[in-house]
Amino acid sequence: MAMPTKLPSGVRFRGWEITSNKKHILESRCTAPQVCKQGGEQRCDFCRYSAELELPALPEEVYNKNFVKIAHVSSGARVEFNPLDALRLVDAHHDLVKVAYAKDWATARESGPLKSTLLKPKVHKPFDWTFTTKYNGSLLPEQEWTVCDTDEGIDFEALKIREPILFSDVVNLFGDDFGDNGEAHLSARVRVMPSSFFALQRLLVRVDQVLVRVIDTRVYHKFGVQHVIRECTTREQSIPELEKSLGIPKTSARGPGGAPILAEIYKADQINRLVDMLPVLDFRQEKLQLVHP
Repeated sequence: MAMPTKLPSGVRFRGWEITSNKKHILESRCTAPQVCKQGGEQRCDFCRYSAELELPALPEEVYNKNFVKIAHVSSGARVEFNPLDALRLVDAHHDLVKVAYAKDWATARESGPLKSTLLKPKVHKPFDWTFTTKYNGSLLPEQEWTVCDTDEGIDFEALKIREPILFSDVVNLFGDDFGDNGEAHLSARVRVMPSSFFALQRLLVRVDQVLVRVIDTRVYHKFGVQHVIRECTTREQSIPELEKSLGIPKTSARGPGGAPILAEIYKADQINRLVDMLPVLDFRQEKLQLVHP
């Protein structure tokens, strides 16, 4: 029977190496001006992000050193969740919330505690300041994977079986609070059991009085097969519709200290119940096949 090999921040088991990394947030300015002037791979991460992303602003917290990696040892193929690749897929040219939720947006701008801030980002160039990304993880190197739609889903019943946890971790990738008008938070979690591994990347977006959006990417592999299952789900609903579903009257929309009741639910241990209430806008199942198993 195969035995797991513990790593400093992960585990090697059944031909796979699952690791994570957690460090401090990205510096707010260049940390190596002389080196960065020359360009190239030796640039500091601040300059690398500035050069490689079109975004006029970054989230307040970017955990540039953080990642979750799931690597197939013999082929070098890996599935990776990291903040830079996630931010590459944020719309750098259009304010999508203002377009999609024009009525709720106007209400939020013209009344209540948002009147003074007007929900404006810190820069005037239009971009998706909610940092919504369709990022479903990086498949590296691309030539080591084939991706196709599949009817085979994640075996959630198998995941409910109690097994020893060989490795688990939760890693923050980026976050922003929109000037206290909501929240965007991207994180990845992973766990490895004797029978399988499972990872979940979740983007939570809440714009007070406007919308709640959740984009989940789940990755599952049963040891002994030559492929990985990936499920991608997008859920979204306007705040007025969600409050109606939760039975929150408009007159009670704010709790003690003026905090939105929905925000308290959003942060509490009821988050999974809240996510399950959101309508599914998009869902797909994919089989990630190793080219060289």
